[in-house]
Amino acid sequence: MSKRTVIPEAPFEEPYQTVDVKPTDVKPTGEVPSDEPQKRRNRSGVVEVLSGNVLANKRMRRQYTFFLYCCLLIILYMGYLFACQRAQRNEVQAKIALQNARSASLVNATRRIEASSHGKIVDEVTRRHLRIKEWNIPPKEIAPYDR
Repeated sequence: MSKRTVIPEAPFEEPYQTVDVKPTDVKPTGEVPSDEPQKRRNRSGVVEVLSGNVLANKRMRRQYTFFLYCCLLIILYMGYLFACQRAQRNEVQAKIALQNARSASLVNATRRIEASSHGKIVDEVTRRHLRIKEWNIPPKEIAPYDR
C-alpha cells in the first residue's frame, strides 16, 4: 500500500489529507512467478564480450546500425591518422633533403670562391706550366659594335 496526498478543492476543507491507496494499475506480464530465487549469471562482462553474447542481446540488436557507424568512424579516423603520419614523414624527409642540398651548395660556393682567388690562380698556372703572363695593366674596354 502506498499513501497518496490529496489536495483540498474547497477552502473550508481540512488542508492536506493522506489516504491509503492500493495499486490497481498492475498489468499482467504472463510470467508465472517461481518459488526458487532467480540465479544470477556469474559471467563477467569480458567473457560475454569475447564470446559474442553481447551482440545477441535484444538491446544491442536494436543498436547495430549505430554500432556499425561507430566502427566506420573509427576506421576512418585510423586512416586519417596514418595519412597524417605519412605526410609528416614526407615533410621531415623533404627538410633533410633541403638541408643536404643547402650544405652541398655552400661547400661548392666556398670551393669556387677559394679556387678563384688570385693566389690560387697563379699557383695553378705555375703547376700546369702554362705560358701565361700576368699583366699589371687592365684590359681596354671594347665598345659594342653598332650597325
